[in-house]
Amino acid sequence: MKHADPGDRARGPALAPDRGSEAGPRRGKRAAGAVGPVARDSASAEFLDGTRRGVFLLRRHSGTGEYFDPSTVPAPSEEADLEYAPAAGGGRVVSWAVLHSRREGNETVRTVIGIVELDEGPWWWSRLVDMDPDADLSDLRVRVAFVPSGPEPHHEVVPVFRPAEEGSCHTGGHDEHR
Repeated sequence: MKHADPGDRARGPALAPDRGSEAGPRRGKRAAGAVGPVARDSASAEFLDGTRRGVFLLRRHSGTGEYFDPSTVPAPSEEADLEYAPAAGGGRVVSWAVLHSRREGNETVRTVIGIVELDEGPWWWSRLVDMDPDADLSDLRVRVAFVPSGPEPHHEVVPVFRPAEEGSCHTGGHDEHR
């Protein structure tokens, strides 16, 4: 299987961090890097409809079967050939970092974020949950889970990755919201 290189295609609008009282969603960093509330826009709506149902959708070329991440913008001649298809939900950690922030009361919070190579080939930037921030996560098998991106009902459900169960090669792309 050919692995899609993140630089192979132009990128479309990414998931937009929710700007609270500002009018409408805005284009911004991916939900993965934004670790906070996410609001949909027209470019992310179909993908976010899937995450709300517990389905991790990727773009798939109907002629070649090649998978791309949902923000891939096809050449005009290929636009009709890309469709959304459910992903298996498994992958491996390629790279990770730990973000340090402070909560009220000066409590330090460490959030693990990373790049996951999905079993279908594309690389996905995401939050990594249920992980020891001090552990070596290199090549760790992970599976997708879905979590609300914020406390409000209008905040979208987003994919995160957690360690896969021992001995599992693929895990389902359908998980309960937690």
